[in-house]
Amino acid sequence: MDDNLPLHCVRCRELIDRHLLGLLDAEEADAMRQHLVQCESCRREAQAGADLVAAVGRTLGPQPGDAALLARVAVQAEQEACAGNAQSGRPRLVLAAAAAAAVVLGVGVVLCLPVSSSDHRGVESGGPETGYSWRIPGVRSCCTADVAYPVVCGRTLLAFQGVATGKRLIAVDGATGGLLWRTEFDVTGCSLAADLAHAFTWRPAAGGGQNLVALDLANGQIVWERAARDRGDTAAGAILVLAGNALCWTAANQVVAVDAGQGTPLWSVKLDRAGMLSVPAADGAAVFVASGLGLWALASDSGHVLWQVPYAGSRLQPIPPAVYCDGQKVVVATGRFTARGFLRCHDPRTGQLRWGRDVAAPVHSLTLAGDVYVRCGKIRAFSGATGDPLWSAALDGCSPVVAWQQRLYTTEGQGHASLVALDIRTGTRVWQRHLADSCSGLVVARRMGYLASRDGSLYALDTRWSG
Repeated sequence: MDDNLPLHCVRCRELIDRHLLGLLDAEEADAMRQHLVQCESCRREAQAGADLVAAVGRTLGPQPGDAALLARVAVQAEQEACAGNAQSGRPRLVLAAAAAAAVVLGVGVVLCLPVSSSDHRGVESGGPETGYSWRIPGVRSCCTADVAYPVVCGRTLLAFQGVATGKRLIAVDGATGGLLWRTEFDVTGCSLAADLAHAFTWRPAAGGGQNLVALDLANGQIVWERAARDRGDTAAGAILVLAGNALCWTAANQVVAVDAGQGTPLWSVKLDRAGMLSVPAADGAAVFVASGLGLWALASDSGHVLWQVPYAGSRLQPIPPAVYCDGQKVVVATGRFTARGFLRCHDPRTGQLRWGRDVAAPVHSLTLAGDVYVRCGKIRAFSGATGDPLWSAALDGCSPVVAWQQRLYTTEGQGHASLVALDIRTGTRVWQRHLADSCSGLVVARRMGYLASRDGSLYALDTRWSG
């Protein structure tokens, strides 16, 4: 550890691993949050730990395990952190082990503060007989399958709530649905992202257009606000993606990144003759974007082009492709919604094409969980290693598929729709539950699933309940 760090930063570094593992008491956690909001250096350190947790999760995937393991590893992490072994690098290794244990057990690692109090007015309680744990009316569904919605950060959910003038951003307790805070201003678009300390979205600017805002995750207060400098600098409601400390988006053929902690510009890159670019996909040090003409990898800290792969014989398309990355592969889906779909799987380090696969139907959304799961009217599974077809399941609907503990979750039908769980290995139905229609799909965290439906409700349900 740097000997020149201020004492409060030294103390923060000693506690970061315990913070990520949820081992701090309420007072320590509150002090940690306040410090992370104010200190960019410590926030980068905390984000590195969070990235490690995510990397372990991508590598292992959730599997059943021994519940005593997590407790033993967490205790070891706490003992070693208290012993002051930060200089040896050992606590970060223990964090990796604890993260691995948490993933193996299907247990969520705490990346944000637990809530202290909340407003439960308007929350409707449920149970196994209703199919949901709680329901909040008046919550907007998401208009795009390119983002996971609602956004889950530790025990906090972020979603859009409808009001007379439009919609506002709310934070609720994921366990109870209780309201934690609501913005005092309207927000625009469907874009929503969050890191350890902030929530990011767009809001109308006083003179027209939209401003990018960062909000304190604990209370919803504005931390910084960024106004558009030119038409390419901020695109109206562009989907926001975090890559380390860079907050990225695309506008036409341009990729833009600002510092997530301060909102200051980091870099902006125009890809000549690329055409309309996809929503970015991020994996630590790299940001990936694609068009109908090719795929590009950019360094997240500088915007430097690491590599690019042209798609021979391809042409610009009215709808940009979708790009997905899980650390082991980058998959580009062209032919979205209106054309015959095609998948390309690349090496994230070199861009080398590993395989290509004709989907034979328009691609609505795609999920990576070792293998590749495509929503294209029906759901089709392909080998992540070779692209070979594995199985297909006939399910009507448009919502994305989410993978969790050897199951796939999605919705089927419209109107009186159902939530469906499939066996991830065979595509056979495990259970089906009448609930609500959604095109944003289910988001799963710590066995709880959250669904923003077309009926204007946010549902929470226990994924262990059968239909």
